[in-house]
Amino acid sequence: MMRRQYRFAFYLLGMLAVVGLGGCVSQDRSQSSTGGDNGDTTVTVNSEGVKVKTDSVSVNINGNGNNNGHRNNNGNGNNFGNASTQVTEEIQKEFNADKVNSLRVVDQLGSIEIAPAEGANTIRIEAKKVVQGSQSEEDLKPLLSKIQPTARLEGDVLVVEANIPQNGFPEGTEGLVHYVITVPHRLSVDLHTENSPITVRGVSGGVTALTSNGAIELFDISGALNATSTNSPIRLDRATMADHMNLTTTNGEISCENVHAAGKALKVALSSTNAPVHFAGDVSDLKIETLNGNIEAEPTDHLVFENGSLVTSNGPITLTVPSSFSASIQTETTNATIRTVGMNDSSDTGYAESASRTIVMGKQYAPVHLETSNGNITVEVKH
Repeated sequence: MMRRQYRFAFYLLGMLAVVGLGGCVSQDRSQSSTGGDNGDTTVTVNSEGVKVKTDSVSVNINGNGNNNGHRNNNGNGNNFGNASTQVTEEIQKEFNADKVNSLRVVDQLGSIEIAPAEGANTIRIEAKKVVQGSQSEEDLKPLLSKIQPTARLEGDVLVVEANIPQNGFPEGTEGLVHYVITVPHRLSVDLHTENSPITVRGVSGGVTALTSNGAIELFDISGALNATSTNSPIRLDRATMADHMNLTTTNGEISCENVHAAGKALKVALSSTNAPVHFAGDVSDLKIETLNGNIEAEPTDHLVFENGSLVTSNGPITLTVPSSFSASIQTETTNATIRTVGMNDSSDTGYAESASRTIVMGKQYAPVHLETSNGNITVEVKH
């Protein structure tokens, strides 16, 4: 299989303004050299002293998943069917972030990765433009110029856009942009894409993430959190949340581990369908909904628990609580059992077509509702 790769890279450190991420490189080339085993690598220096490296490679896409050069390939990205050829162009740019408090990325199609920058006031954008389809490499290369990623400052928000024309590609051809962006830890991020995953690490200003048919993964984050996807999982680990977090998907698992509250209250809402939902961490108000999936919840004793609702169907519910937990827990299920573990009066209702039970713990009696069908309900005290 022949391989060709087409790359374009430049580095620029400057003031924030409206810029085309690929539009600042002059085509006036005063020096050039060619090397590489295939004779397809060209390094040039233009009249402005910007180094440009261009490679050409043919890539075979097998149509069985995300084979588009995405760095964080977790199987939830793009599937381009019978595409057989891919051409790419990479752009790298740096910004001074002194006047930036938030990053907004609007990527119509392509993955987004956010990571903390080594420098406190530097934003680095790596944009990988991709065009792929059944045409030849020579036919696809010119289409890369139709994708015009830009970055502009709106107040204190750096807005990054892919600018992929809706009708700019021949039938059977698609264009997309993969972003890898490093930002100061303090920034908030607002990320939008389609049919591709989003990964965020190490930001403390809060996260909004919206995609479809792509996984969302969040690690070591702080602030408020809102994340939405479809047909894909959402994973959260090691987070210090502000007053609320909302995670919503369909046909995808939701997993939240090591969640800590920044204040005295934290409202958590998790929703999915046809998949399990798991939560472990600080929470004062917990709402979990799914269908045809099990629910596991393990609140800590770091906050005063005020309200809870865990509802599913065709799946079990397990609520594991600390010994100091105080609540009035209403439980309902069908064709299953309700049991308590680790309590002085631990018991099991036994199998029943319809079962309900009220479990009282402590003295505050915060209302908690557990409801399922065709699934057992377990309330366990962790000593």
